[in-house]
Amino acid sequence: MKKLTMLIEEVFITEENYLGVILFHPFLGGRTGYVGINDAHPLFKKEFNEDERIYKLDVHGGVSFSGHLEVINLPLWFIGFDCHHYGDIPDFNNWNEIAKTYNILDDIKKHYDYQKETHSTLEGIIWTKEMVKNEIKILSCQLKEFENERN
Repeated sequence: MKKLTMLIEEVFITEENYLGVILFHPFLGGRTGYVGINDAHPLFKKEFNEDERIYKLDVHGGVSFSGHLEVINLPLWFIGFDCHHYGDIPDFNNWNEIAKTYNILDDIKKHYDYQKETHSTLEGIIWTKEMVKNEIKILSCQLKEFENERN
């Protein structure tokens, strides 16, 4: 079995000139969103659970990550959120297609089957790529407001 990491679904530049990243989780079938900031930003290298400013950012489910992203090998600090909360359900419509693109369909089959069995009757929200991108834009706008602060 291959070592599976988060799969890059989209990388883009936000209007605030930050790097936006959407990743797809191969085992959970959902997405995560991130905004990359450079070392000039006052929140660079600040931990999400240790800095009140990050903790107060208003994004889906709250900020759940700050750090470097292994799949994006750049000297940026990423602040992000996930779509794996109660009420968020896997994106079964696109999961297999994404797995085929990365040639990992066999590797994720048991995870897909388990999630399908446990979530198929649940009502909730499937966070599409477009929805996550919009949430990244909201996060990017909030991060821009901190640029004139001092560390």
